[in-house]
Amino acid sequence: MTSTIISALLPIVITLLFGLFAGWHHDFDRKQAAILNRMVMLYALPLVLFAGMVGTPRSEIIAQVPLALAILLGMLVPYAIAFVVAHYLFRRDLMTASLEAITIGGPAVPFVGIPVLGQLFGEAASAVPIAIAGLVMNLIQVPATLMLLSAGVAARNA
Repeated sequence: MTSTIISALLPIVITLLFGLFAGWHHDFDRKQAAILNRMVMLYALPLVLFAGMVGTPRSEIIAQVPLALAILLGMLVPYAIAFVVAHYLFRRDLMTASLEAITIGGPAVPFVGIPVLGQLFGEAASAVPIAIAGLVMNLIQVPATLMLLSAGVAARNA
């Protein structure tokens, strides 16, 4: 069990340490780091998810509908609860409450899920849940947060 966890998390930890070392050593300036982040976010990550989904048989994707619903609820319920608690209980403004909600309810599954779940369950088995989580985050949570941020700015300027 311990070796499985270590083998799944070790590549992430080593990558983070390389990034920390590169930043400390000033190997990349801010512009180069922004370009590298942009390349990963716009090309590498979507291509890995796309390749995983294309390699998954349609019957397996359809069989994952209960899992998709569980992921949907597992991401939206904490988002909604965090927003309601932050806005109504702690009296945060819309902008702060929406940022707290996405921080709590928006897991890093599309980013961390690939190395961790891929190592634990295999690339084929983990492609569908990771893609579903990415879709929920990018099609529901991020637009909802952006709308709440815009509404908060409009309310503050009114």
